[in-house]
Amino acid sequence: MSVELVFSLDEVFLSLNKVIPCGLILNELISKSLKHAFKRKENGKIEIT
Repeated sequence: MSVELVFSLDEVFLSLNKVIPCGLILNELISKSLKHAFKRKENGKIEIT
């Protein structure tokens, strides 16, 4: 399986109280995408913009 991760992000400054939940949400979204979107060992791309 070859999944490419592409990030197009602007710099954002958040307090620690906001950064941790955002990081947890991003982690869930990426891990669930890898688990469910590419079940059959397919190649693909995940873009975060």
